[in-house]
Amino acid sequence: MLLTRGISTIPLHCHTIVSHHHHRITVSLHCYAVVSLPCHTTVSLLCCTAVSLYCHSVVSLHCHAVVSLHCYTTVSLHCHIAVCTLLHRCVSTLSHHCISTMSHCCLYTVMPLYLYIVTMLYLYTVTLLCLYTVTLLFLHCHVTVSLHCHTALCI
Repeated sequence: MLLTRGISTIPLHCHTIVSHHHHRITVSLHCYAVVSLPCHTTVSLLCCTAVSLYCHSVVSLHCHAVVSLHCYTTVSLHCHIAVCTLLHRCVSTLSHHCISTMSHCCLYTVMPLYLYIVTMLYLYTVTLLCLYTVTLLFLHCHVTVSLHCHTALCI
């Protein structure tokens, strides 16, 4: 079993290879582990333990480079405020937002929450200058989920 970060264990698959070359017998133990990540990437860890049999036993551990893929997910929330005003009569303060009388005017902006509150208070104050004014505020939000991956090369 291979211990990873002291949290969980990963089963190792091992097989033994015996080779003979010029009166030298080498017993190699090949072990590998298959790790499944949430981003559906398989990382193979291949380590081989070579046991060389001479007059004295020499045990050496040879490991290949291990490329691990670390993934984390960030969820960002983007909000767009659509300020739609239905005006019957309007003073010059809002004239640049209105095309004509009885027009439906929408102003799309991207702003933080505190600006949203300030804008809402400002619009409610300004609409007092307009007669028969209905101001509608819509908060449109969409969630962007992005997956950031970086590779760590360990030798």
